[in-house]
Amino acid sequence: SKKEDPQTIPSKRTIMFDGFFFTPEEEGHRKIKEKDVEVTFSVVEGDPSSFKVEGKGINDFGAFTIEGTYKSSGSEGSNPLVTNKKYVPVGGDDGDFDDEASDDDEMSDAEEAEYGELVALNEEANMSVEELRKRYYGGGGGGGDDDDDEEDAKKPAA
Repeated sequence: SKKEDPQTIPSKRTIMFDGFFFTPEEEGHRKIKEKDVEVTFSVVEGDPSSFKVEGKGINDFGAFTIEGTYKSSGSEGSNPLVTNKKYVPVGGDDGDFDDEASDDDEMSDAEEAEYGELVALNEEANMSVEELRKRYYGGGGGGGDDDDDEEDAKKPAA
């Protein structure tokens, strides 16, 4: 029987994360938070040490896409990741944006639902147990939750 090489790299890998970067400002630096960043690395056919990098996310400046390349030298040291970030135009017609060319980038309703669920799960991963209990079980402390259904459920039947 043929054993798999433990060094084999998957042909496609996607990661999701939140992060930040700093921009120079007149009075120091500004921290720009990025949310729901999704980056996919796909092996370039015929060259298992090269990867196509694609991604998307959102920050204070708006929604963006990421495209680039990564080349692994196979040894420790410098393995540069080179990407370009492009912000998605918002409304208006500036003449430079080809609306038909972006049709492939649109998600179906099912994909949007899955992506939304992943975002919600990611947010919940950062919540405390108490916050999760409050969200799903009503918390038990009456801490300002104005949901009439939960209040009705807590009242004894007359």
